Amino acid sequence: MKKYMLALALVFVYASGATAYQNYGGPGLSCGPRAHFRHERHDSADISPEVRAKHEEVRKFHIELRDELTKTSPDKSKARELHQKIQKLQQEISEERFEKNLKNPAFYGRRDERFNLTKKEKAIFEKMRKAREDMSKEYDKEKPNEAKLRTLHKKLITLRAEFSDMKFEDRLENPGKYEHREGPRRHRRY
Repeated sequence: MKKYMLALALVFVYASGATAYQNYGGPGLSCGPRAHFRHERHDSADISPEVRAKHEEVRKFHIELRDELTKTSPDKSKARELHQKIQKLQQEISEERFEKNLKNPAFYGRRDERFNLTKKEKAIFEKMRKAREDMSKEYDKEKPNEAKLRTLHKKLITLRAEFSDMKFEDRLENPGKYEHREGPRRHRRY
Protein backbone atom coordinates (compact mmCIF):
# COMPACT_ATOMS: atom_id res chain seq x y z
CA MET A 1 0.00 0.00 0.00
CA LYS A 2 2.88 2.34 0.84
CA LYS A 3 4.42 1.76 -2.60
CA TYR A 4 1.17 2.71 -4.33
CA MET A 5 0.83 5.88 -2.27
CA LEU A 6 4.44 6.81 -2.98
CA ALA A 7 3.93 6.21 -6.71
CA LEU A 8 0.75 8.29 -6.65
CA ALA A 9 2.56 11.13 -4.87
CA LEU A 10 5.38 11.07 -7.44
CA VAL A 11 2.89 11.16 -10.32
CA PHE A 12 1.15 14.11 -8.70
CA VAL A 13 4.43 16.00 -8.24
CA TYR A 14 5.48 15.51 -11.86
CA ALA A 15 2.00 16.25 -13.22
CA SER A 16 1.66 19.48 -11.24
CA GLY A 17 5.04 20.64 -12.52
CA ALA A 18 4.01 19.95 -16.11
CA THR A 19 0.78 21.91 -15.81
CA ALA A 20 2.39 24.81 -13.95
CA TYR A 21 4.64 25.69 -16.90
CA GLN A 22 2.38 24.97 -19.83
CA ASN A 23 2.83 26.66 -23.18
CA TYR A 24 0.42 29.52 -23.90
CA GLY A 25 1.09 29.83 -27.64
CA GLY A 26 3.87 31.83 -29.21
CA PRO A 27 5.64 34.85 -27.83
CA GLY A 28 3.21 37.60 -26.96
CA LEU A 29 0.15 35.39 -26.65
CA SER A 30 -1.50 35.38 -23.23
CA CYS A 31 1.69 36.65 -21.64
CA GLY A 32 0.48 39.62 -19.65
CA PRO A 33 0.37 43.37 -20.20
CA ARG A 34 1.90 44.77 -23.40
CA ALA A 35 3.13 41.36 -24.50
CA HIS A 36 1.75 41.99 -27.97
CA PHE A 37 3.65 45.27 -28.02
CA ARG A 38 6.90 43.64 -26.99
CA HIS A 39 6.65 41.06 -29.71
CA GLU A 40 5.59 43.56 -32.38
CA ARG A 41 2.08 42.30 -32.92
CA HIS A 42 -0.63 44.31 -34.65
CA ASP A 43 0.45 47.81 -35.69
CA SER A 44 3.27 48.26 -33.18
CA ALA A 45 5.95 48.21 -35.90
CA ASP A 46 5.18 51.87 -36.78
CA ILE A 47 5.32 53.15 -33.21
CA SER A 48 7.62 56.11 -32.76
CA PRO A 49 10.69 55.87 -30.52
CA GLU A 50 9.08 58.42 -28.15
CA VAL A 51 6.05 56.16 -27.63
CA ARG A 52 8.30 53.14 -27.17
CA ALA A 53 10.21 55.09 -24.51
CA LYS A 54 6.91 55.95 -22.79
CA HIS A 55 5.90 52.28 -22.84
CA GLU A 56 9.23 51.43 -21.24
CA GLU A 57 8.68 54.10 -18.57
CA VAL A 58 5.20 52.69 -17.86
CA ARG A 59 6.72 49.23 -17.50
CA LYS A 60 9.34 50.51 -15.04
CA PHE A 61 6.72 52.40 -13.02
CA HIS A 62 4.56 49.27 -12.90
CA ILE A 63 7.49 47.33 -11.48
CA GLU A 64 8.15 50.05 -8.89
CA LEU A 65 4.46 50.18 -7.97
CA ARG A 66 4.29 46.42 -7.61
CA ASP A 67 7.39 46.43 -5.41
CA GLU A 68 5.94 49.21 -3.27
CA LEU A 69 2.58 47.50 -2.86
CA THR A 70 4.13 44.16 -1.89
CA LYS A 71 5.98 45.69 1.07
CA THR A 72 4.61 44.89 4.52
CA SER A 73 3.84 48.58 5.08
CA PRO A 74 3.69 50.32 1.67
CA ASP A 75 4.21 54.07 1.38
CA LYS A 76 0.76 55.18 0.23
CA SER A 77 1.88 58.57 -1.04
CA LYS A 78 4.63 57.02 -3.18
CA ALA A 79 2.19 54.40 -4.53
CA ARG A 80 -0.33 57.13 -5.41
CA GLU A 81 2.41 59.16 -7.09
CA LEU A 82 3.51 56.15 -9.18
CA HIS A 83 -0.10 55.41 -10.07
CA GLN A 84 -0.59 59.02 -11.23
CA LYS A 85 2.59 58.86 -13.35
CA ILE A 86 1.41 55.63 -14.99
CA GLN A 87 -1.99 57.13 -15.73
CA LYS A 88 -0.44 60.29 -17.20
CA LEU A 89 1.88 58.30 -19.49
CA GLN A 90 -0.91 55.98 -20.61
CA GLN A 91 -3.06 59.00 -21.41
CA GLU A 92 -0.23 60.55 -23.47
CA ILE A 93 0.24 57.27 -25.37
CA SER A 94 -3.49 57.09 -26.00
CA GLU A 95 -3.55 60.70 -27.26
CA GLU A 96 -0.67 60.03 -29.66
CA ARG A 97 -2.41 56.90 -30.97
CA PHE A 98 -5.61 58.89 -31.45
CA GLU A 99 -3.79 61.66 -33.35
CA LYS A 100 -2.09 59.06 -35.54
CA ASN A 101 -5.48 57.52 -36.34
CA LEU A 102 -6.89 60.95 -37.18
CA LYS A 103 -4.05 61.59 -39.62
CA ASN A 104 -4.55 58.24 -41.34
CA PRO A 105 -8.16 57.08 -40.88
CA ALA A 106 -7.85 54.47 -43.65
CA PHE A 107 -5.23 52.59 -41.65
CA TYR A 108 -7.38 52.64 -38.55
CA GLY A 109 -10.38 51.36 -40.51
CA ARG A 110 -8.40 48.47 -41.98
CA ARG A 111 -7.25 47.13 -38.64
CA ASP A 112 -10.05 44.62 -38.62
CA GLU A 113 -11.75 42.90 -41.53
CA ARG A 114 -15.18 43.65 -40.07
CA PHE A 115 -14.77 47.27 -41.17
CA ASN A 116 -14.31 46.21 -44.81
CA LEU A 117 -17.29 43.92 -45.24
CA THR A 118 -19.58 44.16 -48.23
CA LYS A 119 -23.34 44.29 -47.74
CA LYS A 120 -23.61 40.58 -48.51
CA GLU A 121 -20.86 39.73 -46.00
CA LYS A 122 -22.51 41.91 -43.36
CA ALA A 123 -25.79 40.08 -43.99
CA ILE A 124 -24.04 36.74 -43.42
CA PHE A 125 -22.46 38.08 -40.23
CA GLU A 126 -25.89 39.17 -39.04
CA LYS A 127 -27.31 35.70 -39.77
CA MET A 128 -24.42 34.13 -37.86
CA ARG A 129 -25.05 36.45 -34.90
CA LYS A 130 -28.75 35.56 -34.94
CA ALA A 131 -27.97 31.82 -35.07
CA ARG A 132 -25.57 32.17 -32.10
CA GLU A 133 -28.20 34.08 -30.13
CA ASP A 134 -30.82 31.41 -30.88
CA MET A 135 -28.40 28.69 -29.79
CA SER A 136 -27.64 30.56 -26.59
CA LYS A 137 -31.34 30.98 -25.81
CA GLU A 138 -31.94 27.29 -26.47
CA TYR A 139 -29.03 26.26 -24.22
CA ASP A 140 -30.43 28.49 -21.46
CA LYS A 141 -33.64 26.48 -21.35
CA GLU A 142 -34.03 23.83 -18.68
CA LYS A 143 -34.46 21.13 -21.35
CA PRO A 144 -32.87 22.27 -24.64
CA ASN A 145 -34.26 20.95 -27.92
CA GLU A 146 -31.40 18.90 -29.39
CA ALA A 147 -32.89 18.82 -32.90
CA LYS A 148 -33.14 22.61 -32.97
CA LEU A 149 -29.58 22.98 -31.65
CA ARG A 150 -28.25 20.60 -34.32
CA THR A 151 -30.10 22.53 -37.02
CA LEU A 152 -28.73 25.85 -35.76
CA HIS A 153 -25.22 24.40 -35.51
CA LYS A 154 -25.35 23.15 -39.11
CA LYS A 155 -26.67 26.53 -40.23
CA LEU A 156 -23.80 28.27 -38.43
CA ILE A 157 -21.22 25.98 -40.01
CA THR A 158 -22.73 26.60 -43.46
CA LEU A 159 -22.71 30.37 -42.93
CA ARG A 160 -19.08 30.31 -41.75
CA ALA A 161 -18.04 28.30 -44.81
CA GLU A 162 -19.96 30.65 -47.11
CA PHE A 163 -18.33 33.69 -45.50
CA SER A 164 -14.88 32.12 -45.71
CA ASP A 165 -15.41 31.30 -49.40
CA MET A 166 -16.53 34.86 -50.10
CA LYS A 167 -13.48 36.36 -48.38
CA PHE A 168 -11.17 33.93 -50.21
CA GLU A 169 -12.69 34.78 -53.60
CA ASP A 170 -12.51 38.48 -52.80
CA ARG A 171 -8.84 38.11 -51.95
CA LEU A 172 -8.19 36.31 -55.24
CA GLU A 173 -10.07 38.97 -57.22
CA ASN A 174 -8.70 42.03 -55.37
CA PRO A 175 -5.19 41.29 -54.07
CA GLY A 176 -4.46 45.03 -53.72
CA LYS A 177 -7.13 45.29 -51.04
CA TYR A 178 -4.99 43.10 -48.77
CA GLU A 179 -1.59 44.70 -49.42
CA HIS A 180 -1.40 46.13 -45.89
CA ARG A 181 -1.32 42.60 -44.48
CA GLU A 182 1.93 40.83 -43.90
CA GLY A 183 2.53 37.14 -44.07
CA PRO A 184 3.06 35.10 -40.91
CA ARG A 185 5.58 36.82 -38.70
CA ARG A 186 8.64 35.09 -37.46
CA HIS A 187 8.94 35.44 -33.73
CA ARG A 188 11.88 37.56 -32.76
CA ARG A 189 13.58 37.32 -29.41
CA TYR A 190 15.02 40.51 -27.99
